[in-house]
Amino acid sequence: MVITNDKKADWFMSLSDIPDLHPIFVHFVVGLLTLSVILQLLVRIMPRIFQIKVKEELAIMAKWCLWIGIGFAVLAIITGFLAYYTVFSHDALSHHAMNWHRNWALFSFGLFLVLGIWSYLNDRKFRKVSCFFLVVLFLAGIALTEAARRGGELVYEYGIGVEAVPTEDDHQQNHEHH
Repeated sequence: MVITNDKKADWFMSLSDIPDLHPIFVHFVVGLLTLSVILQLLVRIMPRIFQIKVKEELAIMAKWCLWIGIGFAVLAIITGFLAYYTVFSHDALSHHAMNWHRNWALFSFGLFLVLGIWSYLNDRKFRKVSCFFLVVLFLAGIALTEAARRGGELVYEYGIGVEAVPTEDDHQQNHEHH
């Protein structure tokens, strides 16, 4: 079945009726993957006076945060692309900002996906996390932070994905903040 450009546009327009799920999933991604980075670094720099069991438990938590965060990242990417293709009225500047957010998000996802596979393979062989893994994990955390910052910029600077605030004329009444 061949879909014409008009049918594609109609299909994407129908998706705009679905509540935007991207912000819901992306907040799990940022929270879980950031926690994974922090926990992995904490395990590495913890003094030896801490019980080995505590470090082992934190390392397990870090791995699970990484793996679950990657799962939510897949959902965030899918819903992010749906959101990307349903923003119809925007200018060139906001489109450029959308592209930068998408690129940073995909770059950080790629890093975390490699780290997740690496972590899984290391876990199966009972290997400790290497310094190189931690460096790449830290850099992935920075890339994720930049993607999140640019996502916030889309909302708060360009107004992408938000409905316009009603004007006084819309309500025909004054509203005061207390």
